[in-house]
Amino acid sequence: MQQNQYDKEPLTAVEAQRLAQEIAFGPIVFQVSRLML
Repeated sequence: MQQNQYDKEPLTAVEAQRLAQEIAFGPIVFQVSRLML
């Protein structure tokens, strides 16, 4: 029987939270760095 690829979590909760914060703060970091130029 084929194993379901969704059975195992690829990230821990801490890793997923850190990745979500990087995605959320990406535009803010971009705007701040653009203003510094």
